[in-house]
Formats: sequence, C-alpha cells, structure tokens
Amino acid sequence: MYFIQTEVEGQKVPTMVRALRHRVIDVSMGKHHTAVILELGTVWAFGRNLEGQLGVGETKPVNAPVEVKSMAKENIVVIIQETLDDV
Repeated sequence: MYFIQTEVEGQKVPTMVRALRHRVIDVSMGKHHTAVILELGTVWAFGRNLEGQLGVGETKPVNAPVEVKSMAKENIVVIIQETLDDV
C-alpha cells in the first residue's frame, strides 16, 4: 500500500482536517500527497512520501499532517506541486 488512510480519505465534500487546528491559506494536492500553508505561515504536508516529496527529511508515508520544518524561516505565500506525471 502506498498511502495510509487518513481521516478525510474517501470524503466527497470538503472536510476539515482536525489535526491542522488553524485556518488554511493555500493548499496543493498531488496524486498521493497534500501540502498546505496555515495562517501562521507554516507549511504542513501529508500522504505518500516514497520519494521524499513531503520535504520532511525521510521517505516514510505520513498519514497525519506534519510540519515541513525546513520551510519554517521562509516567507511562504503559495504552494505549487508538480510531478513528472504532471509535465
């Protein structure tokens, strides 16, 4: 299995991700992962991570949002994801 089930998997309508706890400013979704910017300016990601696409320093899947600490000192205002499948 490439993706661990999350609390919102399979939902057909927008569903709050309770673990985020703050308002989402921007979101970008890949085929198997998601990244968000919270109103605090922090970047969080979750999902399949086999190629390290979450930016959290490892390649294990993450089923709950985890802060991308390498971006903590940056002024991030928008997230855009691309994969080789998108090009």
